[in-house]
Amino acid sequence: MQKNIDRAYFATLIFTIGMLLTFISPYFPGTKILYLIILVISISYLFFGWYLFKGYYPAGNPLLLFIMGYFYAGVFIGPVFALAKWPFASVIIAGSLFWAIAQTILIIYLRKKIPQKGLVQFLVEITLMLLMAILKIIRF
Repeated sequence: MQKNIDRAYFATLIFTIGMLLTFISPYFPGTKILYLIILVISISYLFFGWYLFKGYYPAGNPLLLFIMGYFYAGVFIGPVFALAKWPFASVIIAGSLFWAIAQTILIIYLRKKIPQKGLVQFLVEITLMLLMAILKIIRF
């Protein structure tokens, strides 16, 4: 049980850092370190999301948790493309909204299986990711 609590705290910390950097990044244009850290966070969700989300959903299938990490990575990669001014940034930003909506649908579908504390955490994070994706579309 303690291992799941530690994973949940670590996953929350990674998410919080990613969201803070994403929201403050437009105020510091040209700062490479910001988008590099967000890129590392996105890659972390892509490869280790299945492990991190075990803290929120201990009984979750690793493949399902990998898909959830993939959705999180898809949302966080949009601001990286926008900040770095890489090609296809507008497409990736629009895709971020799609990934956030897909994550929302997945969590709503699984709501009865996920423990209450994990469900609340997922819903808060998804709401923030939807807000971030919408703001990036408006700004970009």
